[in-house]
Amino acid sequence: MAAAVGGEHRQTRQSSCNFTILPVDEEDNDEGSTKCYKCYVCSKSLKSNDDCLQCERCLSWSCASCASVNDAEYEILSRPDFHWYCKSCQKPAQEAVRSDKIIEDRCKEYMKVFTARLDNMEKQLQEKANSDLVNKIDSDVKTLDKKISGIATDVSKVNEKCNLLCNEQAEKDKRKNNIVIRGLPEDLDNSNDADKVKTVFAAIGTEAIPKSILRLGKKPDAPAAADGTEKHRPLRVVLENVETKTEVIKKAPKIRKAEDLPFPKETVFICPDQTKLEREQDVKLRQELKEKRKLDPNWKISYGRLVRKKGPEDPAPPESV
Repeated sequence: MAAAVGGEHRQTRQSSCNFTILPVDEEDNDEGSTKCYKCYVCSKSLKSNDDCLQCERCLSWSCASCASVNDAEYEILSRPDFHWYCKSCQKPAQEAVRSDKIIEDRCKEYMKVFTARLDNMEKQLQEKANSDLVNKIDSDVKTLDKKISGIATDVSKVNEKCNLLCNEQAEKDKRKNNIVIRGLPEDLDNSNDADKVKTVFAAIGTEAIPKSILRLGKKPDAPAAADGTEKHRPLRVVLENVETKTEVIKKAPKIRKAEDLPFPKETVFICPDQTKLEREQDVKLRQELKEKRKLDPNWKISYGRLVRKKGPEDPAPPESV
């Protein structure tokens, strides 16, 4: 959707837009307290007389020049029946449209078959309305109803999966600087969470400084036991950048060798902040690992894959001559 930013020009050019526009922070605005919007490509502040485009998927703004749109193209994109997506969203948007079309075609085909069957049943009823045939048709209809109900459920799951896939990269970007720490004891007021995170970082040998710390999930009515017998809500820790996050993840195993910690180190786990799809894949991978370890305890997870480490019973490599 094409629009100018702010003032009367924006109202006239974007009267058909029905989504919320997110402003940049006021501290980033050179004009004081007046809110403005920035091009996501060149970071230029967009003014009321600037031609600009807003992605209909991620809602980010781009000036016309960064979007490689000339005046004639901009006038066309200004129409409410035209859609515009930024470069990052073009492929997910196209895939979503294709998926919707496939689902729509499948539903139409199934409804066509279903209607034909119903018409055939009605014809049979008219020709021979005996109780046995009626009972059979009633059973067939119930069977078809169950199948339709199952298809509707499948379509709903497919739509949910499509939405997750379309938003996956955006979710990864939101979490790129985050880690999650599980197993740290929780107080009712969470006042000591920052000190606990600092203790963990000192134990693994990193000087990382958290930007923010947040407990995930519903707050309990009473604090869980500190001995690790009860579950504590995980902590999401936002770090300065990706490099700091990578350093913390690499040093995370050192927590098992730490001494004199004020909480059980065996229950503390440090991992990246995963998206919903990544969590589902991780659960599936750990289930596969559990099954493989029933036959061979030397299997482990390494960089998102199942690998087999060398066990003591494995034959030694041949000696070189």
